[in-house]
Amino acid sequence: MNKRLLNGVLLVLMVVIWGLVLNKYFPFFKSDNQNAVSIVEAKEPIMMEFSKDTFDLNKVLKDPFLGVTTKPKRTNSSTVKKKKVVIQKTKKKPIIKKSTKWPKFAYFGSIKGSGNRDKLVLVKINNKLMKIKQGDEVQDVLLKKVYRDSILIKMGKETKAVLKSK
Repeated sequence: MNKRLLNGVLLVLMVVIWGLVLNKYFPFFKSDNQNAVSIVEAKEPIMMEFSKDTFDLNKVLKDPFLGVTTKPKRTNSSTVKKKKVVIQKTKKKPIIKKSTKWPKFAYFGSIKGSGNRDKLVLVKINNKLMKIKQGDEVQDVLLKKVYRDSILIKMGKETKAVLKSK
């Protein structure tokens, strides 16, 4: 008889649990006052006020990777002195820069031999095709540096970069 009693209690307990679950999703036993939804008509549109969220960021004194703390630099306002700057207007002669007349220059490419360290560069200066090495000077133009896509040339005190022609 113990087995019958145990089955009966478990059956009643199961019905109660399922009743609670079904009542949660399908409210059968609730009164009408709790299920009623009240509808309120607004006469004016509701305006929500937004406020700007502001905050201050504090300076982090500890490095998260190294674990080293740094001390902030302090400045004493009493030791800082303001200096008055007096600007005197004087007539200066305008500086005229002598612009050097650059020749027409075109860079076509470079090759590097197996025995030589220097690259041989194919350039066109004033419509004359020439082969020169880095450090050579032709028509007052010094080939300073050679790159894949450009070269640096110097004439007098001015330096220019010339891109490779296609």
